[in-house]
This record gives sequence, C-alpha cells and structure tokens, in this order.
Amino acid sequence: MTDTASTASPRPSEQLVAAGRDLLLKTLESVARDMGFTQPDALEGLRRAAIDSHDELAGLRDRRGFENARGLTASRISLVHEEDLEFTIRINEVARRLRNRCERELGRLHLRYMTLLDQSDDAAAEQLPVGPETVCCGIRGLSDESGLDPAARLRLLENIETPLANALNALYAQLNKDLERNGVEPKSLARSSQPSAAHARHTPASDAGGWGQGSFGELHRAALVRLGGGNGIAIEATLAAAVREQVLGWLETQQATAAAGGEIPALSGSDLGPLLGARERAAADALEQVFRAIEQDKRLAPPLRAAIASLYLPMFKLALLDPGLLETEDHVARRLINAIGDCCRGVSPSAPAEHPLCNLIATITDGVLRGFARDPSVFEHALRRVETLATQRRELAIELATASNALGARLERDETALRFAAKAVRALSSEGVPAVVRGFLEQHWLRVLQATLAAHGDKSNEWRSHLAVADRLIWSVQPKNTPEERQQLLRLLPELLRRAADGLATIGIDEATARNLLSPCMQFHTAAINRQPPPEDLPYAAPQPTLEFGTIGEAPGLKVLRVSGVPAREPAPNAMLSTLAPGDWIEFALPDKRRVRGCVGWIGPARQALVICDPDRRGVMGLTMRVLERQVSTGEASRLDDTALFEGASSRALKGMRGLAH
Repeated sequence: MTDTASTASPRPSEQLVAAGRDLLLKTLESVARDMGFTQPDALEGLRRAAIDSHDELAGLRDRRGFENARGLTASRISLVHEEDLEFTIRINEVARRLRNRCERELGRLHLRYMTLLDQSDDAAAEQLPVGPETVCCGIRGLSDESGLDPAARLRLLENIETPLANALNALYAQLNKDLERNGVEPKSLARSSQPSAAHARHTPASDAGGWGQGSFGELHRAALVRLGGGNGIAIEATLAAAVREQVLGWLETQQATAAAGGEIPALSGSDLGPLLGARERAAADALEQVFRAIEQDKRLAPPLRAAIASLYLPMFKLALLDPGLLETEDHVARRLINAIGDCCRGVSPSAPAEHPLCNLIATITDGVLRGFARDPSVFEHALRRVETLATQRRELAIELATASNALGARLERDETALRFAAKAVRALSSEGVPAVVRGFLEQHWLRVLQATLAAHGDKSNEWRSHLAVADRLIWSVQPKNTPEERQQLLRLLPELLRRAADGLATIGIDEATARNLLSPCMQFHTAAINRQPPPEDLPYAAPQPTLEFGTIGEAPGLKVLRVSGVPAREPAPNAMLSTLAPGDWIEFALPDKRRVRGCVGWIGPARQALVICDPDRRGVMGLTMRVLERQVSTGEASRLDDTALFEGASSRALKGMRGLAH
C-alpha cells in the first residue's frame, strides 16, 4: 500500500521556507570554513544547531509561543554551559549587534516571513527563523563541537562577527528578492484601536499587591510591556532556580570587578535577557532606568551620584533573591537610597569627593558593594549608618541655630519693627506730601521709628513722640493760608526741628548732618511763612530695595542677609514660606549671585526672621523673611525638594518612558 502522506508534494510556502533554510546553512558553513573550521564534526554541529533553531522558530505563530520557547531554550543553554555564562551573555550581544548591522534588510524580511508563516501581528522580530538568533545558535554548535576552551570561544565571537554581518546582509537581500519574486508581500501591521483578546490576556495585571505600589511599580509594569514579556514565562522550577543561581554567580563576579574599580555593566535588555524570566528582565530594566535617572540628577554632587551608582549591582542581585524589593516601598534597599538622598540634602551640586559627607556616603556604599553576598543585613547596616548621619546632621543644624537664636530674635525684632514703622509712615503720608518730605521720612525717619519700636515698643512715650514729629513735619510743609496758621508754624517750628534732630541722633546722625537732611523741608517753611509759592517739587521715586549682607552690632561674627529700604505693602501669603519649618532645606542667592544652601534651624515667633545653618561647615547665617519673599517671587529662592530619592527617580524614568512611547 502506498503512503500518500509521505509522497505528497510540499506546499509552496514550505518550499520557500526550506529554500531559505538551505541558503542560511550554506552561508554559515562558508563563513565557518573561511574562519578555518573544516572539521566535519564542527560543521555538523553548526548545521544541527542552526536547523533545530530554524525549525522551532518556523513552527511558532505568535509572540506568546516565542516567549515560552525562548525561556526554555535559554534555560537549557545555561544549564549545558554552567562553567561559561560569560559566553552565553556575549553571544546574545553578538546577536543584538548583528540585528543592528543588518537592520535594513532584516526589517523587510521579517514582515515577509510573517506572511509566509502566517504569523500573528504581535510576532517578535527575534522569531525570524533565518535571523541572528538562529545564526548564533549555529555558532554555539560550532564552538561546542570544535572543543574550544573558554578563552578561544570568546575570541571566536570577536573574530567572526564582522564576516557574519557582511555575509548575512547579502543573504537577507537575496532572500527578500526571492520572496518578492514568488509573490510574498510584507505583512501589514496596521492595528485596530482595540487590543486583541490575546494581548488583553497577557497584559500585566495592575494589582498593586503583585507589582508594587507607586512610580516604581508602574515603571516595572511598563518595562514588562515594552519588553514584550506579558505575564512572564512559566518554566520548570528546577530550571528557573538553576538559571537564577548562574546569573547570581555572574553578578557576583561583576560586583567584585566593580569593587576593584571596573566599569559597572548594564544588565537589562540583551545582556541577561535570555537567561531571565520576563518579570526579572523587566526588573533589571526598571532598576537600570531608576539608577540612570539618579545619575542624571544635576542637583546631586557627582561624587554622591557615583556612590549611589555603586549600589546598582547589589540591588539587582537582591531583587533576584527577594522580590519584595520590587513590590514594597519600605524595602530596606529602597530605604537606603532614600536615606542617602535625605542625608545629603543641602550638599552643593559642585561638592568635591573630599567633602566630608560625600566621603562618608562613598565609604558606606562601597561597603555594600564589597560586602553583599546574599545576606540583606548588609543593606540594613548601611541604612542604619546613613540614618544616623542624617539625624546627626539635622541635630547639629538645630544646635548651631539654638546657639544663635538670641541674635536671630534681635534680627526679628528689627524686621518686625521696620514693617510696623513702614505701615505707620504710609498711613501718615498721602499723595499731597512733597517728595522731599516723603524722602526724609522713608529714608531717615523710618529708621528712627524702627529703632524706637525695637527698643521701647509701640505703647511707649518715645514711640508716640517720634510718630508725632513725623505728623507735624508733614503738616509744616503744607501751604499756610491764614495769619493764624503762619503764626502757629513760627511758634512750633523750633521745637519741631529740635525734636527731629534729637530723633536722628538716636540712630547716630550728628547735628550738622541733621540740618542738611532737614534743609529741603525748611525751604517749604520759609516759603509758607513769607507767603511765597512753595519750591518746585519733583515726583517722588522711592529708592529700590536692595539686598544687604553684613552683620548686626552685637554679633560681628553672624552674617545677616536682609532687604534695605521701605518694605512694600504686605505680600500675599506664600504657601511654601507659610509651611517652612526647622529642618527644611532652602536655597537662595547672595547679593553677588552666589547660591547658598542651608538648613532652617530657627524661625522667629513672628516668622519675620530665620537662622539657617550649614552643618558640614558649621556655618550660621541670619535671614529675613522679606529676602525669601522677594527671591521666591523671582525664582531665586526655593525649598529643596524633599521627595524620596528612589521614588522621585522612578517617577522621572516613568515619564521618560511614556514620552518615548508617544
């Protein structure tokens, strides 16, 4: 009896697939022979491995099947080569670079094969049966059967990559032409706006319990979707454990290299991808993006960024051992990153490596890099040290401020008195007051009123007396239209001028200078008494407030930054300033535009003055709230961001990923 199934002619599509496989095998054998591999066993190993990979990929119809197959294959590969994980990583890098070097022809060829094999729209580019992944499987077979030692295997990858790229570009161009000639068109990937049922089934769940909360949980999910991992690959538990152990061993080697000063390798994407489950690959990608965001944070001094970067390898290794790192915001490793950010708040972005705090943080993170094997208590110990540093730094700032709070109180009394006196002068003045009188009151008599308030208070006779002088001076320069008014001015003027000179003397102005200051007012007096027109009065232009950086009398060692001139009318409440509290860090500018960062150590009861401290340099400075009101409005001053460092970096990385997606 004749077996009709065995004698049936292959379908045209099967013939084209077989022809493509044959061309690929000829190309690979030609390259291998050019490289000096002529042994029959070695060439047979190349053919057998390439055929197995080609035929397996040609039988897959969607991404899900590919993901499962790739995970199992990666596990088997890694178990066969337990002593040579480096070769596995390197050969996957070769596959990635070959894909990049052949990108133009590969893209079109992948779409034609999707049509040829009737693959779904979500088929991965790596599913192409004649692609670089199959090529590298063949190279592995060649290496295995040639009996090369580990060093020779790595040299093979270095030497064969360029000849392969040249040969594959020619092969892929030929395959595109052959398929086009046989009527195989590239598959159209136009998608409907609604996700497919398969996509919906394999999209990561959004439950916070399984994926972690906050920005990092979202980043982890987004990385999984971007890498095409679905809900992950279910592989046999023993294989998964063995793969994880090999990856952990490789990470420990890289950790030792980094501790010795070597470069920290990237772990996401193609480096370790074939050896990890989907969620683990996404974790590597998400952690890498978080550390990249921290590395690019210009608010942190470069030595601090470098110190934090050294935690990347230990944290990824810990994530493989303890998935709680990915799911729990208060995990010890994430808390360590946040604690470093909290501890170093206020350190200048230009701080050198020799800065005491930068040096201490580098010592702590280096201890984690060198000391972490599998025991998370290394992170706990580092966290305690950093938290202790942060607490000591805050306490020192408060202690330094407390030692100067009496001087801060003096600064607040002066500032409160100035604001109150300015209100009084504004209440007395009107649009009809000559400019020379307003200038005298706001530039000189205001200081008398301020000093009187600070020394005696607003219930004192001295305050009422000096306020009356201001009121009488304004009256004295008004036109006097009747003989009685002129007689009254003549009678009161000597006493008024004497009391004005006495008041000016209280702020250190001598009698001769006082006469000069009052001289413009006396011209108005002379005109009024003699029934003459008043002197010409120019429009009043109040002097612009300026920043003053100096000392106050009782404390020549305490620098004070304040605003000179008449305070403007009370500004609208500022949310940032109204909630400012001791322990907060602020940044502002000095008159020469130098930037200053300091920890708020004391705020006066009236919230008109602060004492800020630099606990690293043990510096103390007084500051009026008017300075901050002015600089906040211009963008020169701000409260330093207190967002947790790890969560903030996760948020920025997530925004960056979403931005790239759109």
